[in-house]
Amino acid sequence: MSERAQEPLEDDFHEPDQESLLEFMYLCPHGMAQFDRDGTISMVNPAFSCLTMPLATPECPLDNLVQLLEPFLPDLRTLLAKPIVRGTVCDGVRVHLGAVALGQDPAVLALTVVRMDANRHLAVLSDISTQVAQERRVKENEAWFTALLQGADDYAILGLTLSGQICDWNLSGTRLFGIDTAEALTRHSSSIVASAGSSEAEFNQRLVIADRDGWHLDEGWRVRADGSRFWATCMVSPLDVDNIDPPLMRYLMVVRDITQRRHSAEELRRALTTDFLTGVLNRRSFFDLAEQELLRHARAGTECCIAMVDVDHFKMVNDTHGHVIGDGALRAVAQVLQMEARDTDLVGRLGGEEFAVLMAGVTFDQAEHIIERSRVGVASLQMMHEGTPVGLTISAGVSDGGNADLKQMLGNADTALYDAKRAGRNKVFSLAGRSGLLARRTLSQLSTAGNDPRIEVVDAIVPLPPFRPTSLPYLSAPLTNIAALKPDVDLFQFSMAFQPIVDLADNHIYAYEALVRGPEGERASHVLSQVTHDNLYVFDQACRTKAIEMAARLKLDRRLNINLLPNAIYDPISCMRETLNVAARTGFQCSQLTFELIETETVIDTAHLLNVMGEYRRLGFKMALDDFGTGYSGLSRLADLRPDIIKLDQAVVKDCDHNQARLAIIAGLIAMCAKIGTEVILEGVERIGEVEALRSVGGRFMQGFYFARPMFEGLCGDSAIFPPRP
Repeated sequence: MSERAQEPLEDDFHEPDQESLLEFMYLCPHGMAQFDRDGTISMVNPAFSCLTMPLATPECPLDNLVQLLEPFLPDLRTLLAKPIVRGTVCDGVRVHLGAVALGQDPAVLALTVVRMDANRHLAVLSDISTQVAQERRVKENEAWFTALLQGADDYAILGLTLSGQICDWNLSGTRLFGIDTAEALTRHSSSIVASAGSSEAEFNQRLVIADRDGWHLDEGWRVRADGSRFWATCMVSPLDVDNIDPPLMRYLMVVRDITQRRHSAEELRRALTTDFLTGVLNRRSFFDLAEQELLRHARAGTECCIAMVDVDHFKMVNDTHGHVIGDGALRAVAQVLQMEARDTDLVGRLGGEEFAVLMAGVTFDQAEHIIERSRVGVASLQMMHEGTPVGLTISAGVSDGGNADLKQMLGNADTALYDAKRAGRNKVFSLAGRSGLLARRTLSQLSTAGNDPRIEVVDAIVPLPPFRPTSLPYLSAPLTNIAALKPDVDLFQFSMAFQPIVDLADNHIYAYEALVRGPEGERASHVLSQVTHDNLYVFDQACRTKAIEMAARLKLDRRLNINLLPNAIYDPISCMRETLNVAARTGFQCSQLTFELIETETVIDTAHLLNVMGEYRRLGFKMALDDFGTGYSGLSRLADLRPDIIKLDQAVVKDCDHNQARLAIIAGLIAMCAKIGTEVILEGVERIGEVEALRSVGGRFMQGFYFARPMFEGLCGDSAIFPPRP
């Protein structure tokens, strides 16, 4: 320190002022120093000494500020040369000193210099290292966040207004949902990110919960713009309304695609709980879940029934045809049991050829008929091995709960099972836990009942709905021995509406699609509420009957398109016998019929379905794949089935005049289908722009509101769509 540093600040300072200044400098947490124009320091406080001490070297002592900071702030000399009499020379200039120690954040000082007169200057020095480090991390986080927004394939981060309207959308949302920013900003968040089947009101309730709890998280299926589904989490959290951009944003939403993680968890769960061969519950899982179900229904006071099922003469099947065929037989039986059971029922393999089915919340009679349908289904399967039929039947025993536990229920069901075996097999016997009454439930007369007082022969059996086939590894012949059942049309209260399909090649109506409506024209949902798991396939046949009868009454002279559940057509002739009878009775030509395989079911046995489609074409029908481009209707299915027609879904057609990618896809499909001899009907056409764009790429057959809405119990004529020119 020079001798001048020991001198008073100024000779003309009054002593009290000088003492006050010295006290202030001493206590101030920031470094302060007085220096002259060439940088020579005349006075410093302790904080200044602490901040500058690490900078001092033998060549650069602490008595000159300009020399001390020159390695880090070479412009200081230039700043001091500014031609100002008094005032601020520099304010908060950052002096980057570098890292003081390995692993530490770099040290940064902020320097402010004030000129008090021509020669005197006051320097204020502050340590802002922590602040600068925080700023750097914020910038790094912002860069990471931006990269996440712009580059993540499985995340979408968006902003919502107070009402749930989307007000901030980015590339991550476009990648995940397939919706561009312009469209997204016009929609409510519930129409994009709500779980499938969730309403806007239900979705808005999540915002209320987020306000109350600080966040809301749910998982569920989400739907992309192309109709494909993915399993995702959706987290919503409210934002600080005083510090947000854009100003209307009130919630931040993060949607993450976790489909793969869910699949992995599901695969692990399946491996631990299911039987490797048949895919039903393994023994341990069945007993664990059955105990829980019995306790739950005991508390609720509802009934439970259980069935023991055994494959008849299974050892003979193994010995005669080998264990490979035996394994196929067990898989076939398991799949039939699963198909006939309800979604809430438990089906398990207890060991060998023995299965069990727990049916909760059903009456004794309902349980008997579930198992009886399974018996009929298994008996109807005809497996072939090296040209030799493999006969397959099951015997079963059904027991109700009463006051029994699981062990006693299984014991009663086992007793009924062995009585069924002793009675000749291929039968279902029931043992009521309350009364000990053994009741027969078969479709044929039991000849061995004799005078056994426990046996009550039940002759009036409720007709069973058609059996639904399963995918059998060794099925090489059509399913046979299933009596055709005449559908009870009056069981369902419904009617039909007809929507035209137009041919723009010569401007006429090419066909009409029959669509289910309520008896007074209500939407299809009014009718579908009457349909249950047990009558679904009877309803499918009833729809065909009603559509043909009404089309004949309306004197329809074009093609008639009727929806068809693919797994309902277990046998080409038996399943369609009533349809053929109706067509013959009403005079409606089979060559006018097109059956549209709907996309809501996956095809269980493609080889069998190909056989069915061949039979239908032989009868004069055409076959179409409905809703192509969504659900299960994809290119592999098109290649396998080679239908006469595909109906391209509205999800693909919509706004094709504004979306060149969609239009290019449609053009490719039309060209591809032309090469394989398949017609393309474009569904859901609603605007003239779409019509013109589709025609430009070869679109010929179209259907949608632009041309005509479905007409209840009536037909829209050519002139209504294509008025004659004057």
